[in-house]
Amino acid sequence: MMLLLFEILASLSAIASIMIYGNKSWYAPIFGIFSQIIWVSWVVVSGSWSMIALCIAMIIVHIRNIKKMDTKQGLILLWKKLKS
Repeated sequence: MMLLLFEILASLSAIASIMIYGNKSWYAPIFGIFSQIIWVSWVVVSGSWSMIALCIAMIIVHIRNIKKMDTKQGLILLWKKLKS
């Protein structure tokens, strides 16, 4: 049952990540990294170690996109709003 929940959660997080990236939201890379945490957890729980290479590649892409999609600037603006 736990494995099924991980699979559903991982699938839903991937779908949400694609939608957020499609909207070109500045926070898409951050959401993508959290999605990969779910996927890596699924790899560990299910023993599907062949998927770890894909997870690592996706994490690298999300980290790269933090710069490409101006995520740092979005976080700075958010922090300034929260402080005021």
